[in-house]
Amino acid sequence: MKKLFFIFTALALGAFSFSSCSSDDNDSGDGGSAKLPTPAMAKEAITLDNFSCNEIKELELTASGDYLAYAKTSFIYQFLPLSKSLKESIDNTYEYISGKYTKVEDNIYFLEGLGSLQLTKGANNTVEIKLTNLSGTIATGTAEDETVNVTDGKTLDLCRTWYIVQTNFRYEGFTADGKAETPVGAEFPNAQYQTSNDLMAMGEWLMQNYKKDIMEELAGKSYIKNIIFTPKTFAINFGYETYVGDWEWTNKDKGTINYEWEKGYMTTNFDNGEATVSFNDGYATLKLQGDIQSNRENKGTYKLTLTFTLSDKEPIEQPT
Repeated sequence: MKKLFFIFTALALGAFSFSSCSSDDNDSGDGGSAKLPTPAMAKEAITLDNFSCNEIKELELTASGDYLAYAKTSFIYQFLPLSKSLKESIDNTYEYISGKYTKVEDNIYFLEGLGSLQLTKGANNTVEIKLTNLSGTIATGTAEDETVNVTDGKTLDLCRTWYIVQTNFRYEGFTADGKAETPVGAEFPNAQYQTSNDLMAMGEWLMQNYKKDIMEELAGKSYIKNIIFTPKTFAINFGYETYVGDWEWTNKDKGTINYEWEKGYMTTNFDNGEATVSFNDGYATLKLQGDIQSNRENKGTYKLTLTFTLSDKEPIEQPT
């Protein structure tokens, strides 16, 4: 099924992979805004891959103090009272989990929702890891440090966690024979960051005002908690699940980005594509446009254009 929410997800587009995200060079003349501060945890940022243990496959500590991990589902949720059959069913599955992290000691971090992480750097980009989940189960092994160092201003501006301030939403429908309907759109402005990122509100608005039902395609996605960028990867955190992809600049001067979702779990028209990003006065604008095949009887298509205004300042109160 073609899922509309992936459009919103893809909109996030950006970059992920933190490294030393410092904005000291943001006046480099390559499009950086020169008004965004260095993220608070820039010196802690690290990208780890090629783990020797089975419990975890990928891990990033981001410059803004978030983490992203691709870990075994049963290891993540071992603290929950799961039935034996459920534990067996998820024992060989993996999923992304993200959240805040805090530095406990020099090389020890606490990862919200996952547990405690100890990193010991060795030779040849090798890092020894000790990951203790919330149940006290310990995973040990080695990983490779694949942190990307970035110096250009535009990438440094993008390399942080973003929150949605406003969304401009435009819908264009097409019948099965290609006849275009009158485009409709709406603006979802900042309301203490509470409703501007509410995907279901957009679907409800379209249904109430124009009798266009896309609620099924939204697949229950309510809001985007944040959008995280690093120099190599981008992620969209829906609060209870996170989607991750690779990205690269296709034209840095024009702000165009090419992206492709990881792990093959996004079977949509947005398995890969292009988005645009720009910066102005401390804010970022991300724009994505795409066609989605309708799953309904008329077999038509619709085009969505979503433009997000983003801020790197966390709202005082997030939706629950």
